[in-house]
Amino acid sequence: MGKAKLISSLFSVVFIVLFSASASFAEGFKITIKGVSNVHDWECEVEQADVKVTATANGGTLEALEGAKVVVPVKSIKSGKSGMDKNIYKALKESKHADIAFEMKKVNSLDGSKVSVDGTLRIAGVTNNVTLNAELTTVDGKVAIKGAEVISMKAYEVEAPTAMFGAITTEDEVTVEYVVFL
Repeated sequence: MGKAKLISSLFSVVFIVLFSASASFAEGFKITIKGVSNVHDWECEVEQADVKVTATANGGTLEALEGAKVVVPVKSIKSGKSGMDKNIYKALKESKHADIAFEMKKVNSLDGSKVSVDGTLRIAGVTNNVTLNAELTTVDGKVAIKGAEVISMKAYEVEAPTAMFGAITTEDEVTVEYVVFL
C-alpha cells in the first residue's frame, strides 16, 4: 500500500512543479496519490516539494514554459497512518533515495487549454523518460494546471507493498492527481 502512494505522490509533485509558477515556484499545489488494495482504496498527500520553473504566465494564460525541475522528499508523502507511511518509505527505498525528482526536457505542445512535456522522472533510484499531459484552466485570474497520471511501480523497480503478512496486497498502478496554481 505505501509504495504505491509514495510513487503516485512523487509523480504528482513532479507533474505539478513542471507546470507551475511563472517564476521559480508555484503559488500553490495539491498532489494526491491514489491506489487500490485487495481490502480498500487508499490515498496519500504530498506535503512538500522544491519546485523550480521558468515560465511566462499572463493573467490566466500560460504563454511559455522553458524549464521545470521538481524534487519531492519521500518523507513528505503522508497517508495519515504512520504504519502505512513507513511501508511507503520502505517501498520507495527512502534510506538510499531520499527524494523523487522530475526534470523537464522539452515542451511538446502548449495551447490555451492543454500542455504536454517530455522529461525524466526518478523514483527509488530508477530514472525513466515520461510524457506529461495536463489541462490548463483559469482560477481567480491565475493559471491552474490540472491532471492525473497513472504510474506503474514496476517501471521504477518498486515492489507493491503488502501488509498483515501478505494478507493485504496493493495493485501495481497508482494514480497521481494534481493541481498547480501559477
